[in-house]
Amino acid sequence: MRRITRLSAGLLAVLVWSCATGGAKRVADRPDPLSRMEILARILVLEDSRSLGDGAIQGFLQQEDPAVRRRAVLAAGRIGDPLAIPRLVQRLKDPEAEVRRAAAFALGLMGKAEGAPALLAALDDQDAATRGRASEALGRIGQPSAGPAIAAAFRKALPPGSGAPLRIRGDDPGRADDPWVELRLHLVALARLKDPSSLAAAAVADLVIANRTESRAEALAATLVDQSGTDAVRGVGLDRLEHELRSADVLFCATDATEPVVTADHLRGALGERERPILVVDVGMPRDVDPAAALVEQVELLDMADVAALTEANLAARRGEADAVRHIVDEEMVRFAGIVSAREVAPVVTALREQAEGVRKGELERFAARLDGLSPEQRDAVEALTKGMLAKLLHTPTVQLKDSAGSSRGDRLADSVRDLFDLG
Repeated sequence: MRRITRLSAGLLAVLVWSCATGGAKRVADRPDPLSRMEILARILVLEDSRSLGDGAIQGFLQQEDPAVRRRAVLAAGRIGDPLAIPRLVQRLKDPEAEVRRAAAFALGLMGKAEGAPALLAALDDQDAATRGRASEALGRIGQPSAGPAIAAAFRKALPPGSGAPLRIRGDDPGRADDPWVELRLHLVALARLKDPSSLAAAAVADLVIANRTESRAEALAATLVDQSGTDAVRGVGLDRLEHELRSADVLFCATDATEPVVTADHLRGALGERERPILVVDVGMPRDVDPAAALVEQVELLDMADVAALTEANLAARRGEADAVRHIVDEEMVRFAGIVSAREVAPVVTALREQAEGVRKGELERFAARLDGLSPEQRDAVEALTKGMLAKLLHTPTVQLKDSAGSSRGDRLADSVRDLFDLG
């Protein structure tokens, strides 16, 4: 059993507007479906604009591709719009564990109490990392009633055998399948809730409350005895801290002190030559534990800097995705520019052909009297001859205008044609 001592530019604008407001709609209609990277690009644009995109994010949450669902889940959490909460709750039951973990994390980021019931249910998820993220989210939300459930989840996650050392961080704290990650997240959640009675219920053999005033620590301990139904709680003065640390497995620090309460020397003197590690959880703002304590042998320090490291890891992952997204945006900008220019050239070509056709018909009408003696076959031949001549004359300028569309040369040619033929 454990012993615990307790002490968060125009073209680009048009392109982005189209992505952000249309979500799944392309800048220009194309028959092929959106690729994964194209969808991720749209999700990134929506996330940066802090917009659900008229339901686009909710639509992406239903995609068949689990990578898309996971990314949409994280985006919804960072956008923070409560309208997405029902869909995020649904993703807590996603068949893919990575999506469920992301949904729990996103609901924690949003910090809304509406997600708490589903997060409580997720504490029974078959995936350890999902259970840990659900617990962490409940701690972020600050749901006091979640304390007993988190304590129960902590007890379930404990390795078999009461003598096992509490090696919370494990060899690789980033591994989702590391059981110690779940324990760490449960402990952080309990610390955030600042609910000593739940800590007392977390299968600990001895819970010690340390305070500068011994009588206040003893009074709080007596209250916890009544609330938790266990007598393994006692209060001591802060001068007894080093002595109590000699047999502790976990130290929680959450005080209002303006300078560190626990120093590296405290821990070094308390641990001595013992082989069993101690986990130190510091949720104080500012720090309650001297950062140098992390250098002490057998000390595992978990503080708000770890939260910052996790945030930086998430940002690094986003930057990696952003490189691919920027490439897509660049391609779309070129394609969109071509479409816009082609649309500007098309009216010029149409106006030129209409003007030429008007001239052809006008000349035929002017010479109608001279053509009265022609047979129908001869009239058709004249019609075909004049149309053919017109088509050949207009072919080269039409091709030149279309091929140069989207370039400065194309703009100059279009302006010249307008001026030369007075197209308006």
